[in-house]
Amino acid sequence: MATRRAQGRTGLDVSRHIRAALAALPGGVDAALDRVAIAMTADIQRSFKPGTGREYRRGSVTHRASAPGQPPAVDTGRLRASITWRRGGTHKTNWRDVGTNVLYAVELEKGTSKTAPRPFMLPAAERLRTYGPAVVAEQVEQAQRRAVT
Repeated sequence: MATRRAQGRTGLDVSRHIRAALAALPGGVDAALDRVAIAMTADIQRSFKPGTGREYRRGSVTHRASAPGQPPAVDTGRLRASITWRRGGTHKTNWRDVGTNVLYAVELEKGTSKTAPRPFMLPAAERLRTYGPAVVAEQVEQAQRRAVT
């Protein structure tokens, strides 16, 4: 059975000089991109909080949904637990794919004709712009400290 992935690429646009510096690190660019993907995965998982929207019952379980525009509220935890990352690319490019194989993720992210969007991937990709460079810089600093000692 084919699966869909709600995804956001975590590739960073870095200059030729930074690429050269990263290539010299243990693990090189791959290690830095792995760290960024791990950070983005954790960021997405942390964004799932108790809901502030309407409350409803499903059998004996009460659930409070997220408000429109907010990340999905945790119900069973399946979506949050499914957020993962994987490596990809060719000999010239490296990228990381952060996403999920849970089919209803796309409907939550983009909304449907009956449900307003509950985005969680796009906001995380937007936040990545602020913390991604710091994650890479930390990787560089750690490698420099290891090289000195």
